[in-house]
Amino acid sequence: MFIQYDSYKNNESPGPFIPDEYELILGRAIIAFSSLDVQLLVAIASLLTVDDYEAESIVAEMSFKNRINLFSSLMKLRLSDTEFNFGKHDPKVALSELISVCLKAEELRNKLIHSQWDLEPTTQKVRRRKTTSKASSGLKFQYEYAELSELNRIVNYILYATTCIGDVFNHFTDFKVRNRTA
Repeated sequence: MFIQYDSYKNNESPGPFIPDEYELILGRAIIAFSSLDVQLLVAIASLLTVDDYEAESIVAEMSFKNRINLFSSLMKLRLSDTEFNFGKHDPKVALSELISVCLKAEELRNKLIHSQWDLEPTTQKVRRRKTTSKASSGLKFQYEYAELSELNRIVNYILYATTCIGDVFNHFTDFKVRNRTA
């Protein structure tokens, strides 16, 4: 049994690890990426002409990258017979750029989520630590100071990716929503 377990039951924090505003922006990154994931699910459901439950059944165990691959493949199948909102851009080029934007959003999200965050002891600046272990170089730590403005740019980029998918499907009506009871 952990000694401090009772404090967690009482909603007491063990102490601040990083300032609240950094925790808030990291939380926003998680929520923004969740929105991207939902938008991608809606797009896949639309392309498959299934409802949200059926689409969730198909993609539930897929990684984000595999969901993007499925989305890309389905889009390529439908490009010749379906009008998507790519504006005046070549659909194949625009789709390639859209996929790149989504993969970059995932990369940026992973950079935040798969890091350790703390205050650097001497400067008290927030820093991110990435840990790697490779056969060629062994265990390595990479440190990077984190600025709120940069973290906010990452959140905005993830939201931009979400908006891009939504814009492509802004007039697409093949998506069906099942009436949920749970």
